[in-house]
Amino acid sequence: MQLTAFYQYSSAARLARWNVRASWEFQPLSYVYLVFNELDNSQLDSRQQQTIGKVSYIKQFLDKYYGSF
Repeated sequence: MQLTAFYQYSSAARLARWNVRASWEFQPLSYVYLVFNELDNSQLDSRQQQTIGKVSYIKQFLDKYYGSF
């Protein structure tokens, strides 16, 4: 399990941005990702939030002559 967070602030544009990502390797080379993004605009008094999920799954097949790849 891995958790990564990134924060960025622009004082000129008065924008703040968060990016948080959690990843979990549930099988060799197979992952589940969950990402949360937030953009806060102080000048317009607005906030945008976004959550994204992704699953990548790798299935390895055996080769009867050469073994596994």
